[in-house]
Amino acid sequence: MSLEEQILDIQNKLRNNEYPNEQSISQGIVLRLLSAMKWPVYDTQLVIPEYSIHGKRVDFALCIQKNKPVIFIEVKQPGNTLGADKQLFEYAFHKGVPFAIVTDGKEWHFYLPAEVGSYDERRVYKLDLIERDTHESAYRLERYLSFDQVAQGNALENARKDYKNVSKDRQAKANIPIAWEKLIEEKDEMLAEVVSEKVESICGFKPTQRQIITYLSSLKSGVVSPPSTPTKGKKSIYTLPPSPPVKPPKTSGRAKLKVMFPDGIEICLPKVADTMVEVIRKIGFERVKSLNIQMYGFPIVSNQKYRQDKYNWSDAGSGIFVFTHSNTDKKLSQLNEINDGLSLGLKIEKVQMA
Repeated sequence: MSLEEQILDIQNKLRNNEYPNEQSISQGIVLRLLSAMKWPVYDTQLVIPEYSIHGKRVDFALCIQKNKPVIFIEVKQPGNTLGADKQLFEYAFHKGVPFAIVTDGKEWHFYLPAEVGSYDERRVYKLDLIERDTHESAYRLERYLSFDQVAQGNALENARKDYKNVSKDRQAKANIPIAWEKLIEEKDEMLAEVVSEKVESICGFKPTQRQIITYLSSLKSGVVSPPSTPTKGKKSIYTLPPSPPVKPPKTSGRAKLKVMFPDGIEICLPKVADTMVEVIRKIGFERVKSLNIQMYGFPIVSNQKYRQDKYNWSDAGSGIFVFTHSNTDKKLSQLNEINDGLSLGLKIEKVQMA
């Protein structure tokens, strides 16, 4: 089975609560994934279980040279990763191990203990095997944890690069609307309770759960019910619907992007999406992919389409797809990010079509 197939099977078992404790997680998830990433899990001098440090133990120490750990993995009970980073950082500090991982099977927290900041700030990446699709999960695990990547020194370099990558903040900001949509779709109980308490603090009356869910659903669909007429003597728990958005003034024509390369080649196609694809093609798909620039949580260059029922992808041929579900300004921003990340010296501008 490929790594993605292994992950898919683990995802299904996680949903069925088939890993109830640390031992089942260690054997059924951690060792299984390490084996799929070519770690010699039966060589206890390279994959060391219960590694001893000053009378304490780390669940797994991974080595390239025998008995010389380069990665620590701490396995916790399901839903119990909080606070485990502090203990693991102490172990890593004593042994000079540069990379550390905390997992409960579902969540994987990748850390660089020697970096600056709080424990959370030294986390390179958080991977949720259930929330992420198998392709993204496999990509992240291989990037940080495959035997070949670790042996060649690429895994640590990838982690340090991702840690310093300013696009991390942009990704978090871009995913705020998606997180909000998911909270509404899932009818999150905590969110409903917060709304209920705030309504009560304003007017003295608690809305029903049904009223809250109906209103939150209307926010997602963009339709807000008109306010009810309050009963005499009581305050309404509803507010007026928001004003319709102001339409921007019409321009004389659509905008397009023009990109000039240092070698004199200019790319400026009628469709902005086509311009973006051709620019990335000339730069090199793999080079752009290495920057890990994302949109709505998806890489802008990928070997597959994600949520093609909802988002637009341009087929660039040879099994490559470019995420083009964004407006002209966002594509301009992404091309500038590519230009800065690879120091290409491109001249990129938005021009108005007649």
